[in-house]
Amino acid sequence: MEEEGYFDDRWIAGSMALCHFGCGAVFRLVVTGPGRGQVWLDDRGSDGGISPAADFRTWYLDWLAEREAAPHGRRKFSP
Repeated sequence: MEEEGYFDDRWIAGSMALCHFGCGAVFRLVVTGPGRGQVWLDDRGSDGGISPAADFRTWYLDWLAEREAAPHGRRKFSP
């Protein structure tokens, strides 16, 4: 696929950014369509493509647990 098509917004339509993971990767929440409520990792900036992470509830509870366990100011989260 050409770079222009790879980064086309059509791949993320119907989703919203939740948080940056680093190195251009973004967790996105699908808000419309049959995938509504699913979290996906958009890692196209590092040639990792877009892949499913979890449903929002699971993703959020994992994120909270990581925040609670991490030393102040340190990010350890990985879904």
